[in-house]
Amino acid sequence: CNEIQWDPSGRMVATIVTQPMFGSVAMRYQLENGFNIWSFQGEPLRKEQMEHFYQFAWRPRPKSTLDAKETQKVMRGLKNYMNRYAKEDEIRRKRLEAAANKEKIESLTAFRE
Repeated sequence: CNEIQWDPSGRMVATIVTQPMFGSVAMRYQLENGFNIWSFQGEPLRKEQMEHFYQFAWRPRPKSTLDAKETQKVMRGLKNYMNRYAKEDEIRRKRLEAAANKEKIESLTAFRE
């Protein structure tokens, strides 16, 4: 890696191998060009290798479309949103688990017959 960049949010980091445009050094990096993206916890998220890779840049973060009053409203209701979606996630997880268990029981019943 010849470059490391944190994304603007601070949640991810990229390790990058870029190929210089000119000179004898350009041949050295030609086979290793690409980037790896990691979470802030060190988990690998994505690995891309490509030929003729010269530059890596994060997209700029757009400014919020919410004004200060709307932002405060969202922040005040954040716990409610989190709780609501956590309940929905739990219901979905239980449904998937029940479907998987049903499939196991059907397989076991078919095996016993």
